Amino acid sequence: MSYHILILGNHGWIPSPPKRPPKHSGTSTDLAGNLIRVVAGRLDRGQSYWASPASPILPPPPNLVFNESLSNNQRLRENDNGADPLHLQERALFDGIKPWILYKKYRKKGRDLRCVLEGTKTTSTPWTDYGALETWGWQLTQDEEDSDYSHVQEQDHLETTEHTTNGKQVSYYATNAEYINVFFPAAGVIMANVNYGPSYKTSHGLGSLDPWPKDAPLPKIKQWSDIVALTWLHLTAATTNGGSHQSQNLRWLFRRIIRNDDTQNVIGYVCKQKKVGQARPKGSMGPPWQAPVWPGLVVRPTESDGGSEGDFFNALLATPNANGVVWLLAQHREQLGWKTVKSIRVWSDLPSSVVYSPSMLLEIGDVVPAGE
Repeated sequence: MSYHILILGNHGWIPSPPKRPPKHSGTSTDLAGNLIRVVAGRLDRGQSYWASPASPILPPPPNLVFNESLSNNQRLRENDNGADPLHLQERALFDGIKPWILYKKYRKKGRDLRCVLEGTKTTSTPWTDYGALETWGWQLTQDEEDSDYSHVQEQDHLETTEHTTNGKQVSYYATNAEYINVFFPAAGVIMANVNYGPSYKTSHGLGSLDPWPKDAPLPKIKQWSDIVALTWLHLTAATTNGGSHQSQNLRWLFRRIIRNDDTQNVIGYVCKQKKVGQARPKGSMGPPWQAPVWPGLVVRPTESDGGSEGDFFNALLATPNANGVVWLLAQHREQLGWKTVKSIRVWSDLPSSVVYSPSMLLEIGDVVPAGE
């Protein structure tokens, strides 16, 4: 089954019948207003979008059913209907404390990340050559057509490579890591679909060696931020028209179907403090409090309310599903321009489902130097 959504101007999503996008013959600015068809790699959903320069690629409506396997840290709450009172009391206590502890942890980390984004000094990445991906064992699979304005890029670490390190020949074994992301260069959008890096794969027994040897190194180029940045720069260089700097047009980063337990709990804590969303439905999995449906909750880095709004933003920014964006922007400032995260929107796609998978939309904009 496929789903089709039109995003036109600021009117949100409108279901539409499937249609083929027209051939493009205009400028990149014209292109941003044309139909963008997403073929989301192995997810096989065939979603269609309208995009305009003034509006983001908005997410699917909340009633879409996503068919993906569950992560290791999420299980059905089997004892919801038959647990003893002591167990329920212990669980209620844990549910109440865990989100608060995680929120404090990520709030502190988020303050530091804000400084990285907005500070004048930053460390640039050593990875600027797209060819380095192949050199370090990454294989590229892409799904795009001449009439498509999206680029589904899948990078899998499937090759064992040999490199000289400190005068010695070192084997870098295949980790089976996979990064699947959808790029919309003309609209300034990156949609993160499925991303499991080398560290995750090898630590969960999913690498080419199981168990993974303690002394086996991971590939030097391994971070989501570096791989996504190289791909974005490669695609924008190939699609730039008339000397425009499309690489600096990155405006939105969409994280869909979030399964990370820490991220889910921080989202839930922030939403509960803002008095939006709902308690976890009986028999469902996930954190004790869940995000509201679209349009969800928007949090900005402001201190005008005495600090809580800025703290909420910092905590969300530092979560595992968002902090990679900080390094994407901070370590590629020369190519992308001086960017920061302007707002974070969170929402739940399926509030009544047993499987809880919130989404996150990060708005990216230029940093205005002090005094300007």
